[in-house]
Amino acid sequence: MEKNFLKTLFSNLEIWKIVLMIVIAVIVILSGYTVTTQFGSIYKNDSEKKLIQYLVKIKTQSNYAVNMKDKVLKDLGELYEEKLIIYCKENNISISNERIVADVKYYRLIVAIMNDTCEQFTLQRYIFDNDLYRYTNANDWKEFKESVKTLFITQGRKVLMDNYDNSKVLMPANIWMKYAGRELVACISDTTDVMLEGLKTESIIFSRLR
Repeated sequence: MEKNFLKTLFSNLEIWKIVLMIVIAVIVILSGYTVTTQFGSIYKNDSEKKLIQYLVKIKTQSNYAVNMKDKVLKDLGELYEEKLIIYCKENNISISNERIVADVKYYRLIVAIMNDTCEQFTLQRYIFDNDLYRYTNANDWKEFKESVKTLFITQGRKVLMDNYDNSKVLMPANIWMKYAGRELVACISDTTDVMLEGLKTESIIFSRLR
């Protein structure tokens, strides 16, 4: 009877198919791949992979924020130097290269504070929450970007007025704002636009992988 059972077992094609499928599934899982069946998914180290993906996403998106800070610091520093020289010429103020460097350095310190303030908004609202992929409507996305630009410009102005000491530099804050005007706004606006587009792309990629 036992011989008949073994004979039936080894001759049954369906049983061998099942055994073969199990062996293949085990091999695939050990290789680190995910197996999807009608009963669900079989995976290896899925939680670890999700954590790594999230960390990569945070690192990638944070790089956009860092790049924005560097670009704003460079562009506004150059703009400040340009307007400082113009201001001194128009007001017959004698200024040395050393004093120009010193005043620009002082202003860049304030820009660094402004950058740190805006970075906190960026991290908390647009990176950690990972909501940017939800903006599928072009008009909604455009309005959102404009609101972020307004926020950054408003915060930047507040930081400037709270920290700029007219006694430490030749060009008063109100004169700087008057001279810089549209160029100052355009610099922050353009850089913010580039950053948000990059963050949205990364957000879409991450949400689809997840």
